[in-house]
Amino acid sequence: MFAVIHGRDQYDIEAEFHGVLENKGSVFCTQAMWRVPITHDAQNLANRFREQGLEYIQIYQHTGVDITNDPAEQAIRLVDLDRKVTQGTRRVEGRRWCERNWMTIATCA
Repeated sequence: MFAVIHGRDQYDIEAEFHGVLENKGSVFCTQAMWRVPITHDAQNLANRFREQGLEYIQIYQHTGVDITNDPAEQAIRLVDLDRKVTQGTRRVEGRRWCERNWMTIATCA
């Protein structure tokens, strides 16, 4: 299924891409719903696919939707690194100062 998504440019017509993605997606969803180990976590995931499987596939049909959350992770990277280096703060005033400082740095960037 992800090979189809990454190879979107090889399809001449957008409708052809949607058809191939829908076929691969239905196979993927069927396996995710029924060929599942008998563990609690696996069954929860299978139930999620039974309820919302089509929505998971349909979101990839839209151009410009990133299939990773990398942009969001990059946006908070500075804050996360600073928190790890400084070991965070212990008082409310320190947290407020850090929040303002990080907001200023993000705005300037």
